[in-house]
Amino acid sequence: MPGVVLLDEAAYAIAAATGLSVRQIISAKFLSPVLPGEALLIRHEILPTGSVRFELWAGTRRVAAGSLAMAEATPP
Repeated sequence: MPGVVLLDEAAYAIAAATGLSVRQIISAKFLSPVLPGEALLIRHEILPTGSVRFELWAGTRRVAAGSLAMAEATPP
C-alpha cells in the first residue's frame, strides 16, 4: 500500500478522534510494507506543543511513524 495512503488514513483518523484538523506534516517515516487488507492500529499522542505524534501498526510490526501539526477544525 502506498505511503501516501497510510499517511492520509492516519491524518483522517487522528482528526476524527481529536476534533482537530491537520495543518502540516512535520515528519513521516515508512518502516515496513503494508499489504492490502491488513488491519492497522493507529496510536497517537497530543504533545504539549499541540502537534501529534503517531504510529501505525500492522499486528506486531510498526509500519509508520511521524508527527503532524494540528489546528482547530473549521466548520464546513
